Amino acid sequence: MLHDVLDNIPGAIHDNHVFLYEGDRMKQIQRPLKRASEKVGIGYGRFEKNGFTEHELRHTFNTNMGKMGADRYVIMAIVGH
Repeated sequence: MLHDVLDNIPGAIHDNHVFLYEGDRMKQIQRPLKRASEKVGIGYGRFEKNGFTEHELRHTFNTNMGKMGADRYVIMAIVGH
């Protein structure tokens, strides 16, 4: 399912990265996540009470892949462990 979603994202002709910002590859994700969190009224950062960080995305990915039956070694390889 995720593969289908990512496969259907229109790609830039000059770049094969999945996530682009204003036509360029994203080099970091902290600032966009902070802005998005602020827009929806969620605190951002580990020093914020119940603050959201990019680690939550990684944790959610790992959990969902495990629920879908992916081998843990495959999950570890994808997330870089």
